[in-house]
Amino acid sequence: LSLGQFEQIIELLYHKEMSPEALASLAPVVFEAAQKRDKVSQEILECAGEELGLVAIAVARALGMESEECEVAPIGGMFRPHTLLYKSFARVLRKHAPDCRLIKPIFEPAVGAVLLALKEAGVEFTDLLMERIGQSLKGRVTTCGLKNGSIPCNSIL
Repeated sequence: LSLGQFEQIIELLYHKEMSPEALASLAPVVFEAAQKRDKVSQEILECAGEELGLVAIAVARALGMESEECEVAPIGGMFRPHTLLYKSFARVLRKHAPDCRLIKPIFEPAVGAVLLALKEAGVEFTDLLMERIGQSLKGRVTTCGLKNGSIPCNSIL
């Protein structure tokens, strides 16, 4: 964004339109500042995780799944384990949907994009196709329960 001072960020956020891409480009800065114990950045990540958790709960409720076992696969670079965002996301899920569990996505997001392109091209998804893709990528699903207050295991994302 080529911003030299904090005041310029405030001006950009509150007084000018900011594209979603430009806003997303601030995420690494916020994560880095939070790791350096910047309280505002830590609060941003904590609140973002809680809000994303509430969105996941709203989806579960809309699907009638909040009272049953379900799987949630958070994807993207922001959902690295052991970050404040991830931990607050998991905490909200544990509180509102204790039978849901976080799982590692079967494939990385880039593979998901390829699968969507194949689907759009009319490729039929068979068990054999998915198995071969998984074997070639050595992908596997790792599940970690949220029950009894446990934090998701290290192997997630």
